[in-house]
Amino acid sequence: MRVKIFSLILMFFFLFGLYSQEGEWWVGKTIKSIDFEGLVNISKSDLDGITKPYKGQVFTYELYQELLGALFALDYFDNIETAAVKGDDDYNTVILNFIVQEKPVVSFIELVGNSKVRRSDILSAITIKEKDIYNYTKLKMDERAIRDLYLEKGFTNIRVTGSERDDGNGGKIVVFNIDEGRQTTISSISFEGNVSVTDKTLKRVMSLKEPGLFQNGAFKESQVELDKTAILRYYNERGFADAEIVSVIRETDSETEPGKDLVSLKFVIKEGEPYTFSGYSFDGNEIFTDEQLLAATKLKPGDVYNITQFQADFQGIADVYFNSGYTSNYIAPEMKRDNERRQIGCEIIIVERGRSHIENIFIRGNEKTKDHVILREFDIETGDIFSNSKVLSGMRNLYNLQYFSAIQPDVVQGSDPSLVNLILDVEEQNTASVQFGVTFSGITDANSFPVSVFASWAETNFMGYGQSLSSSLTLSPTQQSLSLSFGESWLAGKPISLAVSLAVYHSVLYAGQDTTGKIFSDSDWDNAEDNNIPPDPYDTWDEYETAGTIPDSYLMQYKQWGFSSGATVGYRWRPKFSDITWTGGLTFGLVRNFYDHNKYRPVDKVVRDKSKAWTWDNSIWTRVSFDARDLSFDPSKGWFASQQVSWQGLFPEIELEYFLRADTKLEGYIPLWNTNIGEFNFKGVLANYVGVSLIYPANGMNISDSSKLSVDGMFVGRGWSSESSSTVGQALFSTYTELRIPVVPGLLAFDFFFDSAATWSTISQMFTKSWTDNTFYFSFGPGIRFTIQQFPFRLMMANCFTVKNGIPEWKHSSSGGSSWEFVLSFNIPNS
Repeated sequence: MRVKIFSLILMFFFLFGLYSQEGEWWVGKTIKSIDFEGLVNISKSDLDGITKPYKGQVFTYELYQELLGALFALDYFDNIETAAVKGDDDYNTVILNFIVQEKPVVSFIELVGNSKVRRSDILSAITIKEKDIYNYTKLKMDERAIRDLYLEKGFTNIRVTGSERDDGNGGKIVVFNIDEGRQTTISSISFEGNVSVTDKTLKRVMSLKEPGLFQNGAFKESQVELDKTAILRYYNERGFADAEIVSVIRETDSETEPGKDLVSLKFVIKEGEPYTFSGYSFDGNEIFTDEQLLAATKLKPGDVYNITQFQADFQGIADVYFNSGYTSNYIAPEMKRDNERRQIGCEIIIVERGRSHIENIFIRGNEKTKDHVILREFDIETGDIFSNSKVLSGMRNLYNLQYFSAIQPDVVQGSDPSLVNLILDVEEQNTASVQFGVTFSGITDANSFPVSVFASWAETNFMGYGQSLSSSLTLSPTQQSLSLSFGESWLAGKPISLAVSLAVYHSVLYAGQDTTGKIFSDSDWDNAEDNNIPPDPYDTWDEYETAGTIPDSYLMQYKQWGFSSGATVGYRWRPKFSDITWTGGLTFGLVRNFYDHNKYRPVDKVVRDKSKAWTWDNSIWTRVSFDARDLSFDPSKGWFASQQVSWQGLFPEIELEYFLRADTKLEGYIPLWNTNIGEFNFKGVLANYVGVSLIYPANGMNISDSSKLSVDGMFVGRGWSSESSSTVGQALFSTYTELRIPVVPGLLAFDFFFDSAATWSTISQMFTKSWTDNTFYFSFGPGIRFTIQQFPFRLMMANCFTVKNGIPEWKHSSSGGSSWEFVLSFNIPNS
């Protein structure tokens, strides 16, 4: 390769002389652009990651050699020639034009000898794909990948040889010759010398399994040593500090089953005697007392000696120093054994040194996100005393941004023993979300346009500066809307958030009427208790409450246009016990309803008043929240609490509704189990939520149903809806309990939920009316929850019921029992 590059450099001089105006004019000129000729199977965008850093730099031969080496390292090209082209008439800039000859493309992958493993499984395991550029290094890697695949299936004598040949059209056919050999299967697993632990228990901790209903019993040589370690760990965690695996006896049967080798395994164990723990002692600790160091341990005198817990305790003692900036201390365990009493103790030898300061913070892997966007999430900077707890807190903040799929910190020695360098390796993930949907409906209604379109775009890390920008468009028969928003979470480099939004919408809505029987006047509405004006066809409010709904034939249709704009500002504090956020905002809106006044008369006075002229709809609000969740978008432990107060109606006389609204939210997350099954992390989390919302009308003023609190069926009382008069009111209480089981961490989880929710017409009824008198709406069922910001949906099946006289009554009682219905909800974390 060195010879080839050197020869190309000589060609480079020749070509530059050929294309240049005179002499080496290109030296010292700014590289304006880098172009390619001869690309067939490789796109120019595939090379941008290599060439982009060189654009705008001053040309030197060293820089050119570095760029050429990077292009050859891709292993895409057999040959590269270079020409220099003037970038402007004055020869102040240069364009580098690379004429390339691509390596051949893989036209077909041929597998020879695979009779026991499917072709699709092998193709999935290898990196070479058809229509890829042929790469010899990948060929050798894929030989290993195929061998590993066969070894996983018990083919211990597998042999794989990869080769290539021309296809006659300039491409390559990749051939893998496979000699599968005989498959090796475990016939039995037994133990010798295990007195204190049963065979069944030891088999349970092993990864190798005997054949069974869900086990193929494939023998994997690599797993033998891992299982020996697992068995010893089991003994060591139960006091058997001297346990050892003396040998593993194997017997192979090649005759019982044609084409298979059956192997029996016998683990010969020497258990030794069980020990208890006699305690910790310390020597050399002056900065922290014995009590402070012991507080970081769990193993107590008299406990069964557990080597795994001992190792965790030792790390905890080291972390006491590490978290306070003492990174260069010498800390070593000196084990004390008393074989007569069968006790093991430990003296921790400590040589204390001064605190370490951070010399540099290096960030690697952030191609898009700016360094300052990452560094501002850490309450630590260059020159500060190192603190491991602050590093972990900063990592939590970064994960909550959802900009990165992986974050790995590392601490290395600096230029002086008292200095350390903090290295942050990050792996960026997509922060843009594009959603588009088309729904066909209403085909049987000739007056209804049968297509609904939804489109939205959001970027939460705009141009790498940590800003959010989003827009959405909805076009449907009953809703058309357009919205835009922009947010900045660190205004002027301070933990101050600022967001603005604009929206316009048009909706087709339905309302009850007051056109038959007794006609209620505006003064009747104003004087009625809690808007208790019955809609047609009912004469009294009691009749309406008993029926619960309005027949479709008595509903009127009206249209509503609205414009709104809003602005919010917030500030964040990050004490140790939780993040504290204060947020406040203003919303200004204009609304007007349209309908035929000669044909319709809504029973709701607010609906009527909003049809007379454009009406202001303004509010102001403030919220304080406390967040101690480990991850806000998919928490597994911690808690959250918030209190929001808003006031509707800013300008006297010109607005129609004036009321105070208070919303209280509490969340708690408890980890139930966390264990590994092979490579799968099986974890369960219990999530609990309680919310209370109250509306206080100003001076006894009545408010419309559209402004009241409701069981909406999507976020509150999932599976229900606000069609019934009993599901809206001025007081709302809701709870849920969920069992959450992550399936793909950070992407997908399976949940089981139980919801309960209730509304009361007035706040006083919430405290005076019996909570067991047909008040609560319950629902339960399974669901799938997506935890990525590009697809924040929950797909759920809900079964809904209420309780009357102590007896459950299903939502669709006419069907004779329970019935499931689909619910689409959103996974939007509280903030």
